Amino acid sequence: MSNEKIRQEFTKFIFVGLICTSVQYVLLFILVELASVYAVTASAIAYILSAVVSYFLNYHFTFQVNNNHATTLAKFIFMVLLGFLANTVIFYFVFNHFMLPYIFTQIVATVLVLMQNFMLSKYWTFKTS
Repeated sequence: MSNEKIRQEFTKFIFVGLICTSVQYVLLFILVELASVYAVTASAIAYILSAVVSYFLNYHFTFQVNNNHATTLAKFIFMVLLGFLANTVIFYFVFNHFMLPYIFTQIVATVLVLMQNFMLSKYWTFKTS
C-alpha cells in the first residue's frame, strides 16, 4: 500500500474524527450542563454514541470497504470497547487527579486514543477482506 493512500485515509480518518469528536463533545456538554450527569458517566455515554456515527462514516467514506457488516461491526465493537476503556480510564485519572475542567480532560483522552483507533481501524477493523 502506498504512502499516498495511507495519507489520504488518515486525512479522511481525521475529518471523520472531527465530526465524531464534535458529536461527542456536544453530547458531553449537554449531559453535564443541562442534564446534570456526572462528567465521567457523561463522557462514557457520549463516547459510545459518537462511535455509532464513526462506524458508518469510516465504513463508507474513510476506508470504503465492502466487507460483511456482521464481521466488520464485530471488530468495530471490540475496537470501540478498547477505545472506550482507554478513554474512560484516562478521563477518570486526569479528571480526578489533575482536577482539570472536564472539557480539557476530554481533549487529553481524545488525543491519546486517536492513534490507537486509527491503527486498529486501518489494519484490522476495516481491512479489506
